[in-house]
Amino acid sequence: MDDNTSPILYPLADVTVSVDPWSCRGTVALPDLVHEDDCSEFSVHWSVSYGQVEDGFIFNLLIGESIVTARVTDGCGNVVFASFTVTT
Repeated sequence: MDDNTSPILYPLADVTVSVDPWSCRGTVALPDLVHEDDCSEFSVHWSVSYGQVEDGFIFNLLIGESIVTARVTDGCGNVVFASFTVTT
């Protein structure tokens, strides 16, 4: 059976986080992705307009809004994107 359908991702909620008073930077934990797909395996690559993604967190977010995007690829090579906004 060929799977040519991208995974279905549930919406990601926008979040607001406080900033560190000394560095004026924010940190946020990345959300768990809830999805449905015909392939059991998938990988996620997170990217952010500014900041550092590491070990399930985004560090060094500047004051303002940052768009966070997840690129999800299932085991059959189908890709889908999902984004949310972090306000610091």
